[in-house]
Amino acid sequence: MNSFAKKQAAPDQLRLPRYTSFPTALQFADLGEDKYRTWLKAVKDDETVSLYIHIPYCEQLCWFCGCLTKVTNHYSAVKNYVDILLKEIRMVHNELGTRTASHIHFGGGSPSMLSAKDFTRIMATLAHCFDIDDNADIAIEIDPRSVDDKKIEAYEHCGVNRASLGIQDFDHRVQENVNRIQSLDLVATVISKLRQHNINNINLDLMYGLPHQTIASVTKTAKIAMAFMPSRIALFGYAHVPWMRKHQKLLETAPVPHSDLRLDMFNAMQAELNKGRYLSIGIDHFARPEDELAQALADHSLKRNFQGYSVDASDTLIAFGVSAISCLHKGYAQNSPDIKTYQNAITAGRLPIMRGVATHKEDRLRRDIISQLMSYYDVKPEKVAQKHKLEIDFTKEWRNLRFLEDMGYIKSGKGHLRVTKKGRPFVRGIATVFDPHFPVKGKLLLDILRDE
Repeated sequence: MNSFAKKQAAPDQLRLPRYTSFPTALQFADLGEDKYRTWLKAVKDDETVSLYIHIPYCEQLCWFCGCLTKVTNHYSAVKNYVDILLKEIRMVHNELGTRTASHIHFGGGSPSMLSAKDFTRIMATLAHCFDIDDNADIAIEIDPRSVDDKKIEAYEHCGVNRASLGIQDFDHRVQENVNRIQSLDLVATVISKLRQHNINNINLDLMYGLPHQTIASVTKTAKIAMAFMPSRIALFGYAHVPWMRKHQKLLETAPVPHSDLRLDMFNAMQAELNKGRYLSIGIDHFARPEDELAQALADHSLKRNFQGYSVDASDTLIAFGVSAISCLHKGYAQNSPDIKTYQNAITAGRLPIMRGVATHKEDRLRRDIISQLMSYYDVKPEKVAQKHKLEIDFTKEWRNLRFLEDMGYIKSGKGHLRVTKKGRPFVRGIATVFDPHFPVKGKLLLDILRDE
């Protein structure tokens, strides 16, 4: 495998973007709340929005975690956070007015750590400030270890219709090593209870590239996951960045799988899932043929966003909570990642915006091109430009794509770019050609690609 492929298969200094946004968070800079207020007021009166609620707390730290989380054994901290969160929702409503919400997603952290009462409080406040569509997709990320009957009853009562369970791996040795032990029986019980309460859309999140994993063990995990008949399965590659997340050093009781092995693990899991009638969706999602995601892939309405892949047609995402990122027509705005700073701002009557970036017509065009590549491995850049009513010269991009074609990663002709089967695992690198912010371009990128 050449070094370009290796940079895709394992994290390293290049840090290829996942392109869940464009421009990416690397381009974020200081952004004041006044700018965000202006952007909120610019949202059209008849525009449907999506909502994201970030709950940063966990009861126990998983040693693979690369997210912004805070471990606490005192629920009072969570309750205090919810009190502030509700104030933020009302503050944004004062600027935005009432809009119809078609999607609501609770992420974290572990949002299932919320008590039934606090989850209900949040949903009641959202219902007061937004007109929640009768057919809204309401999803919550669940740690099977932190959910109980009362919480599941609250989810059903509040209209939750999708649950994403963090599984990572069913192998007990791997679970011990990552400090996240959850038995097969526990997972089975939680899934069964969710379905008993009419939460039938179940997603399972799996992880590959962890110490002690083998091709055989991850394939077995994929088989077990399919036995639960989830609607969707996501495969996430473990990013080993101990210089950023010191607790990840605790995982090093065995070697972290190298890039070639990681890619082999992914390919083995993908083959198993495809054999089990789960369709590949983009770079890391899989869905049953009857699921909305599979249907969106077929009719070319798939969206790439912070949750990965979605059927959410809204162009406006309003995000609440510490570190949460909103996506509006005018740009991206991120709340402070520091809980105390976040809470102090809201207590003082200020929106807790800290960073962000304004977006322009060409940004939205390039976002569309990259999203199509990441979703369908196929794009016609000039045709996308026509849709955005922009005249953009892609001569430089086509020139920079030539050596990718020589390597067999893409095929092109008549303004049509198609990623080959060989190139699909490396589509993030291919997408960088359309990202003017990515530092490796032209001859330097060629040198990387040819470095065997």
